[in-house]
Amino acid sequence: MYRGDLAQTGQAKTRLEAPYEVERLWGYGESLTIPDHRSLDYVSRPGIAVTDRAVYATAVDTDYEPTAVHRTEPEQLWRLTDIADDDLKSSAFARTPAPVVAGSEVFIHSKYRRDRINPAEEKLVWTDETGLLYGDRLTGNHEKLYLSGSVARIDPETGNSISTERTRENGSDGGLAVGDDVAAHALRVDGSRSGLVVGFDTDDWSVEWEEQFTEPIYEAPAIHEGQVFVLTDGSRGGPDPSSEPGTVVALDSDDGSENWRADLSGARIGVGVDTETLYAPHEDDGLIALATSSGSRQWSLDEPLRDLIGDPAWAYPPVVADDAVVLGGPEGLAIVDATDGEIRWQEDLRLRGAPAVAFGDVYALTDDRIVAVRSSNSV
Repeated sequence: MYRGDLAQTGQAKTRLEAPYEVERLWGYGESLTIPDHRSLDYVSRPGIAVTDRAVYATAVDTDYEPTAVHRTEPEQLWRLTDIADDDLKSSAFARTPAPVVAGSEVFIHSKYRRDRINPAEEKLVWTDETGLLYGDRLTGNHEKLYLSGSVARIDPETGNSISTERTRENGSDGGLAVGDDVAAHALRVDGSRSGLVVGFDTDDWSVEWEEQFTEPIYEAPAIHEGQVFVLTDGSRGGPDPSSEPGTVVALDSDDGSENWRADLSGARIGVGVDTETLYAPHEDDGLIALATSSGSRQWSLDEPLRDLIGDPAWAYPPVVADDAVVLGGPEGLAIVDATDGEIRWQEDLRLRGAPAVAFGDVYALTDDRIVAVRSSNSV
């Protein structure tokens, strides 16, 4: 699942025990070139999903083919062409986003099709010949699947999709978060110079509210306990972005009214949220922790984000795992203590997709391998 939950809080239901060591699960025959990140405005980010048996990765080798590897052993289980029912061109996978694990099934959306895979039997359950356009992202849980760009609901059993009245014609997709009663869709509008968040009633998918922002939004909002948290970021607007400041805004999920605002010049990408704290990557301060109730600053990492993960404009949104926060970017991966911002572990890794956190480990897709960051105390 993208970041671990439909509400996009970034919460992973696990604990990361220090100290840590990197274990290679599988390597490629040839190292990948990290793409020009400016091109990613309209390209889905690759990434990984994890089950108790396997790690499912997209866009990993020179053929960009979705691949399954064993979660605890350095063993490749299958590639998508091994189980597909027809010939697939490698060009079909160049923009494939992170897979989604829903129940015991794996869902992969590539350029020309959507596939539901039974990984235990290594066979296709269904294929929907619907292509992936303009960086759309698939997200879901055991019972629900959604496409963020078109705000479409997908029946996991049949693959049939039902669109809401909102379409990508209203702007470029920033991401979708789905809560119990409300869904929040972020878009970039006005030529990606500004942002818009639309609130939906999840019973009938009617538009309940809309809120405009002066900077663009590149990641999904997070929904938590009656609030929708939005991070605006003008750092990716182009060679000469119209605005740089980053702002975190908490909206009331019922009507979209503003509860609080934290002007954090240098905040980047998206947020992670736990019970009482919101975590925002920051260009100069590395990571800033804010109280979800008021937006007041709790602590900051006080180390430049670039030193930890590379270019701050291309960090991945943080993942919160119990008392730790995982930060990833194009040149590094870090585990930070969620209570005070102390750096527990950091390593320079050329990430090729967003990391995932599950079963007490961090899983990462790099330019030449799939790795697991595990506790060295594990038996």
